[in-house]
Amino acid sequence: MASHRLIPRVDAWPVVPDLAVEIVSRTNTFEEVIEKMQEYFRAGSRLVWVVIPGPSEVYAYTSPTATHIYTRTDELPGDPVLPGFRLPLAKLFEEGTEE
Repeated sequence: MASHRLIPRVDAWPVVPDLAVEIVSRTNTFEEVIEKMQEYFRAGSRLVWVVIPGPSEVYAYTSPTATHIYTRTDELPGDPVLPGFRLPLAKLFEEGTEE
């Protein structure tokens, strides 16, 4: 099976994002999502949010092995990349915004 690479293996980006956001679709496999998250960290990102619309969850990774799961009733913090930023997930997952 061919692997989908989000971040090229060459120095194509002059700047790597500190925060990367991956929105999972129904066609993504678990392996694809994990691979993308790991690629972001290998490139130098410091925080990765994996948004899963169906169950209204966000997995916030601060490393490939450290994560916290936030649900619709939580506020998603942007620390350490966006100090003081908090996103109420109820607002993100409002009716009509999901697939």
